[in-house]
Parts: sequence; structure tokens; C-alpha cells
Amino acid sequence: MFSTSIIIKWSSFTQFNFIFFSIFLFLASQYDAVSPNSDKSTLLRLKNSLSDPAGVLSSWSPSSGHCSWYGVHCDSNSRVVALNITGAGDGNRSSHPCSDFGVFPLYGFGIRRSCLGFKGSLFGKFPSLISELTELRVLSLPFNGLVGSIPQEIWSMEKLEVLDLEGNFISGYLPFKFQGLRKMRVLNLGFNKIVGVVPSVLSSLESLEVLNLASNDLNGSVPGFVGKFRGVYLSFNQFSGVIPEEIGENCGKLEHLDLS
Repeated sequence: MFSTSIIIKWSSFTQFNFIFFSIFLFLASQYDAVSPNSDKSTLLRLKNSLSDPAGVLSSWSPSSGHCSWYGVHCDSNSRVVALNITGAGDGNRSSHPCSDFGVFPLYGFGIRRSCLGFKGSLFGKFPSLISELTELRVLSLPFNGLVGSIPQEIWSMEKLEVLDLEGNFISGYLPFKFQGLRKMRVLNLGFNKIVGVVPSVLSSLESLEVLNLASNDLNGSVPGFVGKFRGVYLSFNQFSGVIPEEIGENCGKLEHLDLS
């Protein structure tokens, strides 16, 4: 017969192995959730969610590495850090002003937005699944045909530094509160269909340097806090009232201000 001490030791050993195996499975599942392969899967789902008549994303194939795909930039661990796809707009160069602002072309990470050599445009509802790219720093999809409001999931991204959706058909309101974007440097939503007021929550973005909300349908008064940014573009909206004195009082970094 087995002694009581042997049974207790065996039971303890079995419990230890069960706990160890459970921890291993948990860690494995967490790795899979943030692995480069999950980024690739997210990109393929993104491709399937959009209309791409010009074949802009033709290189996005399951048989090739996602870091070599058009518009995709990865870090040394093959995690996606940037999506940089400038659309063709309406084909009229005069209405494709993305090179007019010298502060926009260079985003950091060796990534530069260009208006030249674009292949075509992507169309469809703005996809919330982009937020699953948890290492994303630059989301630059200007002059495509994206519609709808910006999903709340995008406003909750912790590492995003550049959000450039200029020249799409983005609608709805800017959020009055959000959890992410604490590292945001460039917020470029010009030439869209955004309505409402400029929310004061933008003043909490300590790293924000460039704010472009030109050519939307924003109303209310010009917010005084914009004076603390480096570049501010609010022209061709429906603002009313006087220019706040606060802008002049807090304009130590201000280089560009367009309220025309």
C-alpha cells in the first residue's frame, strides 16, 4: 500500500504540474495575441473589408511576408508600426493639397508622406479593426474614400503618434473624451465632413504639435488652447466670434496658424 506521505507528495506534484501547464497555456495565448502573425492576419482582414478597384493592396498576399507589403512598415520584431497609403483623391492635382503643408511630409520613424506615385484609392467604412495593430505609431491614409466616423477604438490606441486621414469622407463628431493618443504628435483630419465643435479634450494631448481640421463643417468658437501647438489649420469651417486672446498668450511654439 502507498503511504500517506507518498500520496500527498504525488498530489502536490500533480497540482504543481497542472498550475504550470495552465500558466504555459495562458502565456502562449498572450504571445499569439500580439505576435507578428496576428498583425498579418489583421492586415488581411483589413484588405477584405475595403474596396480596392485599382489593386492598391495587390501585394498583400498570405504567401508573402507582411513587412514587404505596400504601405506597411515594421519594427525589428516584424510588428506593424505604420500604415502609409496615400490615395489618388479625385485625380485633380489642384485639389490634392497634401504637399502644401511643410510640417506634414515627415512623420518620424523614417516615414515620409508623398503625394507622388500613388496607385489609386481605397473605399469603404473606416475599419475599427486597425486598432488591433497594437504597436501602430503612424496611421496615414489620406485622400482615399473612407467614410463614416472614426471608431472609438482608434481614439483609444496607446502608441499612435500620427493620425492622418486628410481628404477622405470622414463624418461625425470629434470625441469629447478618449483613453488613448497620449503620444499623438500629428492629428490631420482636414478636408473631411466632420461636424460639431473642437473638443477641449485635445488640449490634454501634451505631445500634439500639428492640428489640421481645415475644410470640415466645424462650428462654435475657435478654441484658445490651439496656441500651444506648432501648426494649426482651421480654415474653411463655420467658426464664429472673436479670436481668443489665449492664443496670443500661449503661442511660444506656434509657427503656422490658418483661420481663414
